Amino acid sequence: MKGFTLSSRPSLPRVRSAYARRGAIAPTMIVALVLAAIAALFVAVFFAQTRPAKEVDVAQAASAESLYAEGLALQSSDPEVARAKFLESAAKFAALAEETDAAGFYYNEGNALFQAGRLGGAIASYHAADRRMPGDRSVLANLAEARAKVLRVTELPPPTALERWTAMWSDVGQFTRSLLATILLWAAVFCALLGRRRIAVIAAVIGVCCAATVALDLARRDSDTRAVLERPTSLRKGNGDGFELAIAEPLPAGTECRVLEVRPGWVEIECSPTVFGWVKDDTILRVR
Repeated sequence: MKGFTLSSRPSLPRVRSAYARRGAIAPTMIVALVLAAIAALFVAVFFAQTRPAKEVDVAQAASAESLYAEGLALQSSDPEVARAKFLESAAKFAALAEETDAAGFYYNEGNALFQAGRLGGAIASYHAADRRMPGDRSVLANLAEARAKVLRVTELPPPTALERWTAMWSDVGQFTRSLLATILLWAAVFCALLGRRRIAVIAAVIGVCCAATVALDLARRDSDTRAVLERPTSLRKGNGDGFELAIAEPLPAGTECRVLEVRPGWVEIECSPTVFGWVKDDTILRVR
């Protein structure tokens, strides 16, 4: 009676044929199906979370740009009329941004509000543009310029862990990372079917990582608690005018903060680890 030796180990083709005879699914096929399912799920989730693009109202966009240009032309000769033009332009850009969710319209709204002297609204609009177009140099430059105009009495709120993570890949657009993740996951499927397991694993890991960055971006948008003070306001220790002041001086317009808690008519905010309290809810602008 002959014993088994290492040479009696069945070859890969024989294993595959054995699976075929038994009507079972080969491990490679299982891996491919799992990767295909992940790819399909990622694509479905991404497009479900992404607002479909709407047709831009060209006439309204042209009107908003025209009003902005008129405001610039009147700044030196008639500042009050120029300010009214900027505010009207900002309102039109805001309506376009709400309809299309396009970063460019939020950016233009911020520019118009900045020219009108509405620092709080401008900073909030620049943050909204940055959420949709992370790392854009023009947005960040104008945001920094608006921040420099604020009579700040507190430091910027510290970034959350989610914001620190998302900042690592913000230079690469969300659409680019989504497309790359989809391509890599499907490439992993085909490599698995062809028996190129090592390449399939590498492509799958990179693809899943790209998909995870997009998922974290979406989570950040849904959980964003940033806000900006629209006008100077007093910070109180409780949600009512009867509570004593948390700090002696009112917080200036444009002060950035985080929303901690919401109660009827009042919002608890944090401006820094040592400066926090309650303000009236009509004094803040949430980042959209």
